[in-house]
Amino acid sequence: MKGEPHTPTVAPGGQTMLRLLIESFRLSLTARNLSRSTIAIYTGTARRLVDYLEEHNMPTDPTGVTREHLELFLTEAQRAPITRNDGQPRSMTVKLWHASLRAFFGWLVDVDEIRESPMDRVKAPKAAPHKRPVLTHDQVKAVLRACEGKTFKDRRDTAIILLFIDTGLRVAEMADLLMGDIDWQQQQIEVRHGKGDKRRTVYFGKRTARALDSYTHLKGGRRDHPYAHSRYLWLGQSSKLQGRLTDAGISQMLKYRGQEAGIPNLHPHLWRHYFIHSSLQAGVQLGDLQRQTGHSKLETLLGYADQAADERARESHRRLGPGDRL
Repeated sequence: MKGEPHTPTVAPGGQTMLRLLIESFRLSLTARNLSRSTIAIYTGTARRLVDYLEEHNMPTDPTGVTREHLELFLTEAQRAPITRNDGQPRSMTVKLWHASLRAFFGWLVDVDEIRESPMDRVKAPKAAPHKRPVLTHDQVKAVLRACEGKTFKDRRDTAIILLFIDTGLRVAEMADLLMGDIDWQQQQIEVRHGKGDKRRTVYFGKRTARALDSYTHLKGGRRDHPYAHSRYLWLGQSSKLQGRLTDAGISQMLKYRGQEAGIPNLHPHLWRHYFIHSSLQAGVQLGDLQRQTGHSKLETLLGYADQAADERARESHRRLGPGDRL
């Protein structure tokens, strides 16, 4: 327990045994073809736990970690008045950590490091009610104005943002797009997503098509980039990655463009919220929208739909108010 003296089990290389096993855990997650973001959350949570155990002189051998140690870690994390980068409260983060630790200790059972998981009896914390912010149309226009221009970055950033608006792609999906994924005739893109290299088709409109064409085909755009031969659609400046613009690079770009537009902390997931809200506002059916967003569970999509439901109801009543139609 907290405060009790403990001599950690040290593996070769000077690391504690639990910390050393995190790399094997990561390799296991990668082999299961989980998304990069899921792997980062699971392994990052495991490292935070080990940091906590080491700092408080608690056991760092897998067999020594108990339910009480884990509950202390989650309880102290829950008390921290910190929010995530996307504005979600700490309670949402801790709920993710709980799921991550269940996966980590479940894997330790599978590989015979421990006989049973101490997470089995640790209850998940209740997430505080939280409404995800939804970008307004004026904010979206302001971001697009910030990208006006004919430079390579202006063309690229405009195309990325318009494609976010038209498709609601996840940032990892956006970063993974290849040149060959675009069907220019049908104005659609094949997207790889989730476990098992699943695929779905998303569609884009005329304005986005013009922006993509300006970025990919016209003078001063992608065709003149030093790494124009790359199979990846989005290019940056990194020679290490052969010019590829990663999901982290897209996130940084959006943050910068948001600052130019006067919108603090503009992160990729806000565009997904905006796409869902705008689609429902336009009357898109939930089943069709689920195919577009790639949500495996309709309940998850409904969670997004609830966020701006009051605004949609208000706008709908203004257009279709029974009294005004008499």
